[in-house]
Amino acid sequence: MSRRLRLAILVTGSVVAGLLLAELVVRVFLPQPQSWMNIYRSHPSQPMFAVAAHVDEVADTGETRWHVRTDHEGLRLRSDGARAGGDGPQIVLLGDSFTFGYGVDCEQSFAGLLEQRLSPRARVVNAGQPGYGPKQELMMMQHLLSVGVEPAHVVLVIYAGNDVLDAILPTDRPVRDGSIDEPPGWRERLQQHSHLYRVAARAYHRWFKRTPHFIHDWRELMRPATWQESDLRVGMDNMRAALAELRDLCRSKHASLHAVVLPPAAAVDACGHRPNANDPTLQYELPVRMMMSLLADLEVPAHDLTPALAPLGSSGAFLPFDGHLSPAGHAAVAEAMQAAIDVLRS
Repeated sequence: MSRRLRLAILVTGSVVAGLLLAELVVRVFLPQPQSWMNIYRSHPSQPMFAVAAHVDEVADTGETRWHVRTDHEGLRLRSDGARAGGDGPQIVLLGDSFTFGYGVDCEQSFAGLLEQRLSPRARVVNAGQPGYGPKQELMMMQHLLSVGVEPAHVVLVIYAGNDVLDAILPTDRPVRDGSIDEPPGWRERLQQHSHLYRVAARAYHRWFKRTPHFIHDWRELMRPATWQESDLRVGMDNMRAALAELRDLCRSKHASLHAVVLPPAAAVDACGHRPNANDPTLQYELPVRMMMSLLADLEVPAHDLTPALAPLGSSGAFLPFDGHLSPAGHAAVAEAMQAAIDVLRS
């Protein structure tokens, strides 16, 4: 064995031993809360995935620390496990992870803020679930009706950054070990099992800032040509069909249906004339415009939330690493929804 190879083996062994020792020290003297939530299950009655029932978990990424509790249906509760009461009409919120309040405590989310403000005059049911698109939101409404929920009003929250793409995906993606689709990769496994990795990730998120043009910010959707491609045409057709069925279902139950459209981060900066949105080849408002046009065709009253978030800018409205709304973004959305939709006014 050459001297160089022996040296390489010695250095590698020393590094591995040092990392294992550091992991042990952190686990014993500075244990870290988890930063990754495996909280999914296959829905018990619909061909789709869903958040598990009776979740009670805390995640901390360094950028955000948040508590998730759910009821027997997998719907989100306040951190104390309660839900604001009231004998008034039920208002169901449908949507994806933005409506669920991913990355913030329930009390900080726009759903939680609306729930608190409207109690006891009305009862808000947050049926938002991470990863959902229009097809799952329709099935969630069907499920809620089947278990006795009787909404007077339904508010659909559409995220223009990926809902049309979600409409292309199958609804019944498999759930393994609490995760959707594929088993967790190496990074997810490190997040789940390595306390040393969590320390490093939190330090990075706390000290390094970035513009929140994250994975949810599908910039290709800001190019008109993209909407002419076959995948997007399929997505729009699927979305139109699901929303039309949701509209008809609400009408059959004498429940009003309203919609609000959340913009991608770059569209927020473009509306606020910020330098983060300065690519002349992009039409930043296009994804929102496409969603608003679809809702108008379906005769569903809709409101664009871009102007409400523009004063905050993308860096104020969104969590840069996580990609979801910040507490300030949620507060702005709650205010805008109450201003735009009569049934949400306190």
